[in-house]
Amino acid sequence: MNMKCMRLVLAAAVVVLAVGLTGAEARAQNLGFECDPPICEIPVGDSIDVYITIDAPITDLRGFSTVLDFDPVILTPISVTKGALLNGACPSSLIWVNQTAVGDSIYADGAGLGCSFNGPGTIVCIRFVGTMSGVSPLNWRGTILRDSLNQDIPHNCLPGSVNVVSPVPVETVTWGSIKERGAQSQGLPKQE
Repeated sequence: MNMKCMRLVLAAAVVVLAVGLTGAEARAQNLGFECDPPICEIPVGDSIDVYITIDAPITDLRGFSTVLDFDPVILTPISVTKGALLNGACPSSLIWVNQTAVGDSIYADGAGLGCSFNGPGTIVCIRFVGTMSGVSPLNWRGTILRDSLNQDIPHNCLPGSVNVVSPVPVETVTWGSIKERGAQSQGLPKQE
C-alpha cells in the first residue's frame, strides 16, 4: 500500500512581543493546500496523510478547533493523530470529536495542557483511504485558533483536493491477436 502525503497549511497570525512595544503586532496569513508530491493523486485503496500545518511563526497557541469537509464517497478517514507541534515539550490533548459519526467532515479539537505551542509546525494529521475514483474537495467548514487569553488568532483558509484514480489494467497483446479481434468483430473468417 502506497502512502502519499499532503499538507493543508494553516497559516496563523504572527504575534510578536518585543521590549519597548506597548502591544502585540499581528499579521494574518493564509490556510493553504500543499501536497507532497505536488499533485495529490492516489490509486483506489491507497492511503494519504493530510497534514494541518501552521506555516508562519506563532507563539502562545493554546488551543484550536478544525472542521475539514471531504467527499465520503471518494475518501474514508481512518485516523486523526497529533502533529509534530503537539508532540513537543508541552503536554497536549487532541480529540477526534466526530469519530463515531464522521459523515462528510472531520472535526478535531486540540489544546495545550497548561502551556502554549510555538511554531510553525503540524498540529493534526488525518489519514484517508481512497475508496472510489473521483476528486474529493477538501474545504474548511470552520477553524478556530486561540491564545492563552482565549483570544482568537486571526488566520485565513484556502481549500484543496485529492484525486483518487482507478488502476488501469495493462495487458500484453500481440499484433496477430489484435488483427484477429478486428477480423472477428467484422465477421471475417479466422486467418491461419
